[in-house]
Amino acid sequence: MHITTVQINNTWLNTNWLQLCKCGNDLEWDTWQYENYNCELPKKFELSYAYFLNKEIIGFHIVSEQNGTAHLHRYMINKQFRQLGYASIIWKKMLNILKARNYSRLTWKVAKTNHNAIEFYNKKQAKTLSHNNGYLFQYININ
Repeated sequence: MHITTVQINNTWLNTNWLQLCKCGNDLEWDTWQYENYNCELPKKFELSYAYFLNKEIIGFHIVSEQNGTAHLHRYMINKQFRQLGYASIIWKKMLNILKARNYSRLTWKVAKTNHNAIEFYNKKQAKTLSHNNGYLFQYININ
């Protein structure tokens, strides 16, 4: 099994953003469109990657820098690759990228109703900073 890693940049995004949409097309709450993926965020194109197996997208992460910390905006796994261990493989790859760029913490927010994501993050030793307006604000230390 060889997973291909592709750095998401402006050029790749312009022609492949529908690949990213494919990862969440079975989720009612997933409403991201091109404008969401293409918004400008500090260091986003340095920290965001898509992952493929045999030219089929497994998943991706959109990460930017906020106040010197890596912040996860989007972490999606294509439906056909869920519950097969790929989310953990990609999570580890993401953390290795962030560690190599000297980030020591990753933060994110997750809807309290997204039980699958919360369970996944808890397995990754997530800590909750706060909760507000239906969201948990979480983090992990990268070591």
